Amino acid sequence: MLELFDERHDAHVLYSYDETHNYIDQVVAFSKHGIKTGDYVILIENPRLSPKILAELKIQLTEQQMEFIHFVKSYDFYYSSGSYHPPAIQAYFEKMIEPYLEEQATFRSWVHVEWETSR
Repeated sequence: MLELFDERHDAHVLYSYDETHNYIDQVVAFSKHGIKTGDYVILIENPRLSPKILAELKIQLTEQQMEFIHFVKSYDFYYSSGSYHPPAIQAYFEKMIEPYLEEQATFRSWVHVEWETSR
């Protein structure tokens, strides 16, 4: 997956997972790769997983590198208007990235999407 980001800077990837530890490994690898290439990293993540991801990032990154990581609660992101409303989500995202665009800073985002599956 990380090679794709070296080739394309506008890639959109769907990463499906079964094991939480594998998921965390992928988020950390994605973040480290972004910082290595000079990107800010926006992690729109479930608050249940954020502390685990943060702990692993703090082990693998310096304090200076951690300044490039920005966490956003996925619930706040998806339900910023009070319900799941795609135009509101887009507006929230645009407002969130505005400072990066103004400074012409490069960034990448990781967005955790959850949905219930029937079994």
